[in-house]
Amino acid sequence: MEEGCSRIIVESRSIVQCGLYCGLDSSCFGISLDENGQCFLHYDCSWINGCMVKNTNHQLWKKHCLHGSWDAVMQSCKCELGYQGENCDRFYALCEDLITAGFTTGKYNVLLDPNQDGIDPFPMSCWIDSVAHRASATILKNQGLYDFNQTWVGYVFGFNYDDQNRWAGLQAWHELSVAGCNDVGFQFTLIKSTYPFLHRFYSGFRVSDHDTKFAFTFESSTNSSKGEVPDGTYFGECLDSLQNVPFSTWDYDNDRNSSVNCARRVGSGWWYPASCDNPCNVLGFGLQFQEDMPENQLFSLMGLDMQLVSTEIGMFSITLRCG
Repeated sequence: MEEGCSRIIVESRSIVQCGLYCGLDSSCFGISLDENGQCFLHYDCSWINGCMVKNTNHQLWKKHCLHGSWDAVMQSCKCELGYQGENCDRFYALCEDLITAGFTTGKYNVLLDPNQDGIDPFPMSCWIDSVAHRASATILKNQGLYDFNQTWVGYVFGFNYDDQNRWAGLQAWHELSVAGCNDVGFQFTLIKSTYPFLHRFYSGFRVSDHDTKFAFTFESSTNSSKGEVPDGTYFGECLDSLQNVPFSTWDYDNDRNSSVNCARRVGSGWWYPASCDNPCNVLGFGLQFQEDMPENQLFSLMGLDMQLVSTEIGMFSITLRCG
C-alpha cells in the first residue's frame, strides 16, 4: 500500500466499528478490512494509482453518498439535485448554491436550509441565470385564481395550489432574510406575448421572526416597467407605511384595528394598518375570474387602473436575491 494512503486501526474488529472511525474523519473516503479483521481508513487515493490491497480477501467499502452516487474518477460523491456536501447529506442553503453546483439556467424546485442544521428545510422555487451568475427565490406567485385567505399556520409555513399559485411562507422569508437575501422584487406581469411588467424593487428588505409576527423593514425602493404597459402606469409605493406592522390573518388578528378583522374583510393575510388599507393587494383575486367578488378582495396596484387590464391574465410575484 502507498505510504499515507491508509491508516490501520488495530483495535477495530468489525466493519461497523471501522465505519464509525471513518465517519468521524472528514478526509476518510472509504474503509476496508483484511482477513484478520484489521481496519484500514483510506485517504486521497484511488484504484488507479495503486493504492489497493493485494490480498484478494480484502474488501473496500466506500463512504456512503446519502443522496448521490460515487464518482470513481473524481473519487467523491456526485450529489443529486437539492443536496450538497462531501456525503450529499446537506440541503442547499440558498438558491445560489445551484450555480455553484454547476446547474444551468432554469427553474428548480428544491429544499433550502439556510441554517444548515438539517432542521425544518423548506421547499423553494429557485430561478438561476448561470451566465449572469445570479439566482432568485420565489416567495409568491398569484394569478388571482385561488383563495389566498389562509390560516396563520398556512402563511407562516407556506401553501401551494400549483406552480403558478404559491406562497413560500413567512418563516422561509425570514430565514432567507437573515441569510442575506435582502433584495426584494414585487412584480405584476401581464401574461401575453410580450410579457410586459411593472416592478417595484426594495433594497435592505428584512423580515423579522415569529416573536414580532414577521414585521418587516426596508431601506429604499424604486419602480420600473418593461414592455407595452398602459400609459402613465407604474408600480406605486405600497409598503412604506406598513413597516414594523405585524402580519395578520383571519384566524390570528394582529392588525391595528381593534374593531375590525382586516384580513377577514380583505380576504387575505397581510401587514394591515388600523385603516385596513391595502392599496397593493397582491394576494387577491383577478377581476376576470371573480367578477362577483367585493372590490377590496380583488387584485389592486397603486399606479395602475386594474380595469385597463381586466381582460388580461395577470400575475403578482415576489422574489428575493441574496447580496
